Amino acid sequence: MQKNKINLIFHKIVNNEQDITDRYDYVLDEAINLVNRIRKVVDKKGIELNVFLDDGDRSQFMFAEILSKKMGVGVYISLIANCVNKNGYLSSKEIKSLSEIGVKFCSHGFSHAALGRYKNNVVLNTPIDGEYKDFPRGHGNLLYEESVKFQIIESFKKLKKLHINVNSFVYPYGIYNEVVQKILRDSHLYDRAYTCDNGIEDIESDKLATPRFMIYNDLSAKKLISNIEECF
Repeated sequence: MQKNKINLIFHKIVNNEQDITDRYDYVLDEAINLVNRIRKVVDKKGIELNVFLDDGDRSQFMFAEILSKKMGVGVYISLIANCVNKNGYLSSKEIKSLSEIGVKFCSHGFSHAALGRYKNNVVLNTPIDGEYKDFPRGHGNLLYEESVKFQIIESFKKLKKLHINVNSFVYPYGIYNEVVQKILRDSHLYDRAYTCDNGIEDIESDKLATPRFMIYNDLSAKKLISNIEECF
């Protein structure tokens, strides 16, 4: 029987408070303590805890090792395909090393271009057709169908060339709509796609809209745990 899962999302891992540059950065020791606190809560409910490290920042390497080897927590790293082996990101060698200790990997798009765009807190419809081409990282462009396909398909192909196996997709910026989900489904490349929507992953979860909890350094542990417990 499949266990219910709580999926946490971290981004850049820093050494101390002085290294924080935005709300997504998290201090290593504090991240470890937070994961331990949450694990105690979810263990009582018989729920599995997984940690997602989005973007494949090189700072995540040590944290991933600690989580997987010392803490026995499931780790998934969402890789931006075009950033692997680039300055500040995980190298193929580091990825191979993490893979050997059980860390799994997901596609996070070819260049981390948003696959949709918000207007008045609603995701706009994806325009039809367009060019099959790359767009730079960011969420300022409204991608056409063909450009969405590029991010989904070419990221898989690029990671495969680097001998990195992925079977899940993580939406850049957590943005998706029905068209994006259909393109993912029709690609036949991924078994599951993950959002930034709060919730527990269970047997009834939409495989192309699987929930995760975002971790911010300005969100207290008490509030985060409360948000998680509200989903039980």
